[in-house]
Amino acid sequence: MPIGATECRVLVDGVETVPSHVRTTDARTTPIGRAEITFEREGDVALQDGAPLEVWLGDGLTAAQRVFKGRIRGVLEGDRVGVLALDGMRDLRDVLLLQAFRNVDVHQVFQWAFERAGVTAYTLGSAKTRRSHHFICRNEPLLALFERARATWGLASWDFYADADGEIWFLPWAEAPGALADPVAELVSGENLLDVQPRTIDLGTAETFVLPAIHHSDLVILEDTETWGRRATVRVERVSHEWTKDRARTRVEWAIPAT
Repeated sequence: MPIGATECRVLVDGVETVPSHVRTTDARTTPIGRAEITFEREGDVALQDGAPLEVWLGDGLTAAQRVFKGRIRGVLEGDRVGVLALDGMRDLRDVLLLQAFRNVDVHQVFQWAFERAGVTAYTLGSAKTRRSHHFICRNEPLLALFERARATWGLASWDFYADADGEIWFLPWAEAPGALADPVAELVSGENLLDVQPRTIDLGTAETFVLPAIHHSDLVILEDTETWGRRATVRVERVSHEWTKDRARTRVEWAIPAT
């Protein structure tokens, strides 16, 4: 592969397909990740609701990385075939839980909930939480249970999401891999930072050539000497990877984490 070329592979039920356009989006505060894919034609693979789907991207310098793992949740057929896939957090909408607990902390509730849902790959925050005298799962989806648990135990700083390997995370950002690791990329104006828009209220944005190593919750260094005049370490709140055979970009929405 020539230097600078990009690679995109889409696997549907383990079979590689040829897309014409791919866009994946993940965010800290929007728990369900998504992939929007266009095919020139359906080809030899049956694009059916519920079929497993993966997206792999490469930047031409390193091996392709999986940036999305989920299931097809919608197919629109026409001159081209459009597919919407959602990640493993969407599956948790289909798991209804009914149980009453006494004198439990949040870890005990979710260890039980994940076992009932068949979730084997997960990470819970290590911070101790108070014990709740009474907590009821009201025959509600596991996905809804995250929000109610955050309110019950005062866990507003905890995020919940599925990563590109399918593991479920429910933890404070300070305990997330991205918070504990060095910045995954350095984006510099005049080199690989194509655009940057700082904000004082909303999230800032930045665009670069496709970098599949960037995930939400990661740290990234931004250095802009042209318009912003700053060098800062920022946290990725939302990341979108977009690919066509002629153009590939990564767009991040970012904030400077509190110190």
